[in-house]
Parts: sequence; C-alpha cells; structure tokens
Amino acid sequence: SYGLYASMGAAMIGNMLMFWGFGTASERMNKRVRDAAFSNLVRQEVSYFDVRPVGVITTQLSDDAALIHAFSGQPIRMLVMNLASVFVGIVIAFVYMWPFALMAFGLVPFMSVGKALEIQTYMGDDLGK
Repeated sequence: SYGLYASMGAAMIGNMLMFWGFGTASERMNKRVRDAAFSNLVRQEVSYFDVRPVGVITTQLSDDAALIHAFSGQPIRMLVMNLASVFVGIVIAFVYMWPFALMAFGLVPFMSVGKALEIQTYMGDDLGK
C-alpha cells in the first residue's frame, strides 16, 4: 500500500518537473530566437524598412516566435511522456507477467504506427503543400 502511494507521489512530482522543465526550456528558446531576430532586424540598412511596412515586419516576428513556441514545447513533451509510458509499462509487465510483456512488446510497433497516424491527422498533413 505504501509502495503504491510512493509511486503515485513520484509520478506526480516527475510530471510537475517535466512540465516545468519543458516549459522553461521552450520559453528560453523562444526568447533567444526573438532576441536574435530583433538584433538582426536592427542591423538592417534603412532601405530595408523603406520596402517593407512596419506592420509586416512586426507580424512576422510575432508569428515566427509563436510557431517556434508551439512546436518546441507540447510535441516534445508528449513524445517524452509517451515513450516513458511505454517503457515503464513494458518493464512493469516483464516484472509481473512476462508472457503478457512479450505480447505487449510485440504490439509496440502497431501502437507506434497508430499514434503516428493520429498525430498526422491531428496536426494536419503538412508535407510542403
């Protein structure tokens, strides 16, 4: 009973640390990209701003930072959570019931293909079209 509570507490703490760590890393990377883009923008010659309107430049800076933030935090965090869940599940299955673990281990490729199709459907098929 205490082992169950300890594992639940460890899972909660690990989940909080993972969300905090990926959130912090994503925000820091987003800030570095925004700072680098702005410093490169400041170094442009004056004629660059004569050709392009200010609204287009600021919109592009904002959109680029938002795209980097969207694709760096959540997808990577979900990948780590899914891989860790599969790994821990198979290890627990091998410890408690090895025939079931062998069956689960054989089903991992099918589950991976299913998850890849789900992600492709969720994110949209953006293959350069």
